[in-house]
Amino acid sequence: MIQRLRRGLTDEELRAVSRWVVRAYLEVERGYRDVRVLRPFLAPHLYFGLENAERRPGSAPLAAGDVGGAHFSRLGAGKGYAAVVVRDADARWRAVTLVLRRSDAGAWQVIDLRRIQGSSAMSPSAAGVRHDERSTKSRGGPG
Repeated sequence: MIQRLRRGLTDEELRAVSRWVVRAYLEVERGYRDVRVLRPFLAPHLYFGLENAERRPGSAPLAAGDVGGAHFSRLGAGKGYAAVVVRDADARWRAVTLVLRRSDAGAWQVIDLRRIQGSSAMSPSAAGVRHDERSTKSRGGPG
């Protein structure tokens, strides 16, 4: 995988990186990956918050099809938005959204990461990973 979000990435490459970041985030959350793998990709406030966030050990590992389609759109010259469809541990399809920004040095970094949830007892995380109350109900997964 790309070690850094270097300058000059195409929209397709940024879409692929977004899918990888979301997959890695879910693996960290479930206790199957060390959070340090995300450090080059996340803004400091997201990384340090995620480092201290609660894990869900005992959750099933991600299957190959648990991270579905992704969409990436540029929001001007140095900013982009990505949405990635994921199958959660309860087998419901949801979305994870990311906002990416290109620094003055030209490297891309995730500055916002939100997990769109259905009705949930989870409050917004101090990790900077926000859990929205809207649900993306899908019939049969990503299309």
